[in-house]
Amino acid sequence: MSGEGNFSQIEFRAVVRFCVLRGLCNRDIHSQLVEAYKASAPSYSWVVKWASRFRCGRDELEDDPRSGRPPIEGLAQQVLDALEVQPFASTRDLCKVLECSHLSVFNALTKDLVFKKFLSYWIPHVLTDSQKTQRIKLSGDLFKQLVILGNAHLTKVITIDESWFYSDYTPEGRWSRRAQDVEPRPRRGIGAEKVMVTVMWSIRGFHLIEVLPEDQTFTSEYACVLLDRLDQKIRELRPKMGLRGMMIHWDNARPHTASITKEKVRSLGASLLAHPPYSPDLAPSDFFLFGLVKKRMEGVHVDGAAGIFEAISGITHTIHKEMLVSVFDEWKRRLKDVSESDGGYLNE
Repeated sequence: MSGEGNFSQIEFRAVVRFCVLRGLCNRDIHSQLVEAYKASAPSYSWVVKWASRFRCGRDELEDDPRSGRPPIEGLAQQVLDALEVQPFASTRDLCKVLECSHLSVFNALTKDLVFKKFLSYWIPHVLTDSQKTQRIKLSGDLFKQLVILGNAHLTKVITIDESWFYSDYTPEGRWSRRAQDVEPRPRRGIGAEKVMVTVMWSIRGFHLIEVLPEDQTFTSEYACVLLDRLDQKIRELRPKMGLRGMMIHWDNARPHTASITKEKVRSLGASLLAHPPYSPDLAPSDFFLFGLVKKRMEGVHVDGAAGIFEAISGITHTIHKEMLVSVFDEWKRRLKDVSESDGGYLNE
């Protein structure tokens, strides 16, 4: 039955039965229902079904009694209680716990509780109350620092981060005449060729891209080497100053926060910006750069570390300063949103 309204099926059936007793045809019955109830009127097929029943001698307006199990008393509350314990339980899990049929659980969820199933979003870490408090405080502090600097002096902020990059990013789809001709994509194995790449950039552009040597791990000593190289690169823009007076933004990975790394930053005359714990959603390289670069590398195969470096360099050269300005604006917005929230992850 189509339409909306507060009219019951019993009322519509009574009207149809009255019209049948008067000898009206199905079309006329439906027309009168539409005239009286407008958009709430039942469909023509519904009228045909019930008019036929009344012409065959039916007198009752109520539904016929149904066979099957009687409804389980209090099942909806039992389902709620079970979901409190296991929020991501499937209907199959609930059936086992409550020892009832799938249909009973489904009806309790959809009809009694009026629940719908929504996809949850990925989070990088289950934050404790203490970590949320830190996120709120440090986000607010960092936001204020960036606002005080203003866009004119945001060039003093250099954000640094590293990520693994593969030589081959297979696109999710491919062109074909038939779906059955598209072969499945194999899952990337542990031995897939990859390198760790560190990107150092600011609102004015990309200053340095470094590939971690194959026989080396990312340690605090390597972080210090990167800072020295960055200092030399910045001296091309500030010959007498280098990193002196600059602000380095890194996440809280151990090589970044080690005492030797902090001492290297101080020796170069720079300072470290505090980053909230477990917060890739507040790091520009994580919420913007790395995803963009890897997306643009889809369908392009490169060979070795040199090929990956060239691909990343080529992509970063296409990113204009206007986009970087908007990324820093987004960074400030995210920091402000977290500082004014309960400290949880941004649902975006």
